[in-house]
Amino acid sequence: MKLAIGRWRWLALVVLISGCVTRPVVLTPVEPVSENQESVELLSVSTRQKSDVPGIIYSGERSKDVHIQSVRVAVPTDHKAGELRFSFDAKPDLSTDFAVTSIEDLQPGNVEDWFKKREHTKRLFIFVHGYNMSYGIALYTLAQLSYDLDVDATPILFSWPSRGRLDSYLYDKESATLNRDRLEELLQLAIESDQVEEITILAHSMGCWVTSEALRQMAIRNDGNVHEKISNVIFAAPDIDVDVFQSQINAATGTRPFFTLITSQDDKALKFSRILAGDVDRLGAIDINNEKYRQGMQDYASNLMILDLSEIATGYDAFDHTKYAESPLALDIVSRRIKGAEQDDGEMSLATSILLTLSQNVAKIETITQEVEE
Repeated sequence: MKLAIGRWRWLALVVLISGCVTRPVVLTPVEPVSENQESVELLSVSTRQKSDVPGIIYSGERSKDVHIQSVRVAVPTDHKAGELRFSFDAKPDLSTDFAVTSIEDLQPGNVEDWFKKREHTKRLFIFVHGYNMSYGIALYTLAQLSYDLDVDATPILFSWPSRGRLDSYLYDKESATLNRDRLEELLQLAIESDQVEEITILAHSMGCWVTSEALRQMAIRNDGNVHEKISNVIFAAPDIDVDVFQSQINAATGTRPFFTLITSQDDKALKFSRILAGDVDRLGAIDINNEKYRQGMQDYASNLMILDLSEIATGYDAFDHTKYAESPLALDIVSRRIKGAEQDDGEMSLATSILLTLSQNVAKIETITQEVEE
């Protein structure tokens, strides 16, 4: 009975806040404060419908077309790692707010030339956002992540149609599924490019569903192999049924990337998702100390790591759903994962190779990391 009451309380909360819509972000380009202001240049690939509202580039509706743009985003002069601040209107404060300084439309045939201009790096960092996410916030999230992670990789945003509404969960889920083919096409484009040698994917929440489906399709098309250029896949707060994930990853019977799962048992958004999913655990909220999950993931121990952020309190997100982007410690671990500084040798047991529990104690982090590397 207590469980049933708990569910109704969650549903009541959703009803109360479902009328709250994520405001679209005005992305009218502004001038940087100086020529020396730091910035992030990224490639935006979106299947959203274009907006007729000035400054609002895309809505949350679906488009049959794929839109590609080169976007430069200024980093706030007073930026601190883990902070994402921006203005919803066209008057950002560049000392505190991320802001777009240039947008250029590209055709698919121009992407290879865009890659060539970045000859200093042949690595791609592809970000796939999650549910309830407007285009502007997704864009600024990638800019923040790319800057804070400090990795030598070209950032690419894959933005699928999310309405940015809490009451559009099922619409977003169907949109995510619809766009698995488009994400696979983007990955294939990158794989075929001579300018790309390595690809890391960071997917958040429902974006993990899009990604796992695209990789599953790729494996099925290629005799169980995911292309070796896709070296790392990081799932942050993955909103995926645990059993479904195991089925998806099992499609890759040959070459597969290294998976890092960032989980948190206090993720309130995933608790809501679990209710909608018939009380089945979501991958991003599992307790890896549960023997059921430890046994279930034993077969993947050689190329799987789990970062448990349950003990971290960031103070920014009331739903505890975006810790991966807000905690400096988490950002540091993810950065090292992308840089390849924590490659496992395939000989470690599950307990030492995939279980990292983060806390506010830096000494504890260093101890755990040393144990894994040894």
